[in-house]
Amino acid sequence: MIIFLSAIFGLIWGSFLNVVILRARNKETLLGRSHCVFCKKILRWFETIPVFSFLLQGGRCRGCGEKISKQYALVEITSALIFMAGALRFYDWREFIFFLVSANALLIIFVYDLKFLEIPDGFVFAPLALLLVLGWPLGSQFYLSAFFGVLLTAGFFGGQYAISRGRWIGAGDITFGLLLGVMLGWPEILAALFLAYVGGAVISLFLVAFKIKNLKSQMPFAVFLAPAALAVLLWGNQFMILAERYFLLY
Repeated sequence: MIIFLSAIFGLIWGSFLNVVILRARNKETLLGRSHCVFCKKILRWFETIPVFSFLLQGGRCRGCGEKISKQYALVEITSALIFMAGALRFYDWREFIFFLVSANALLIIFVYDLKFLEIPDGFVFAPLALLLVLGWPLGSQFYLSAFFGVLLTAGFFGGQYAISRGRWIGAGDITFGLLLGVMLGWPEILAALFLAYVGGAVISLFLVAFKIKNLKSQMPFAVFLAPAALAVLLWGNQFMILAERYFLLY
């Protein structure tokens, strides 16, 4: 029952995340009613049911017939999976809330960077402040781990930015790194960076090999960092056990 409720709430929350992404880009308030991005028609309640409305309408607006981006359904489904994974993985409600804040921040940053090649500061600093508050019950150990995590990401990403003069990594990736440092802490942040760089290299080579991208194409790095961080949030202990056994990371 808990898993089912988590999925339903995740679908609803994913629908809200879509609104945040769209209206942040268009500089619109979150208070207005949902509307079609093409004809501006106000949507009825049955047109806003997560995933199901998209499927029933054949992926098109009922008013103007324009195609609706598959992003909406994919974000809603991903959000539902995140809520379900959190409910299965975390039994302590404080850990569950910390995970949800972290995972949803990763999802919204992933989508925004993929679509628009930028990461708004609000998508970083709002969850960052919330995570610092949520970490309070964990005591000094949490903040010490977060401090070293931030120190690593700030130094690592900042160094790359300075050396390449912004060609290798963007300023948004540096601020995103601060969020990851707090979110994962030391030494788990090492596992996320390892996964992101290895995964990014493999996927980039694949895209270049099949001529989907070329060597000069701009690749949003958050697209690799966010899934890596999510994996570590869910299975960080297992990653660190493997790291200790085979790579002696700590």
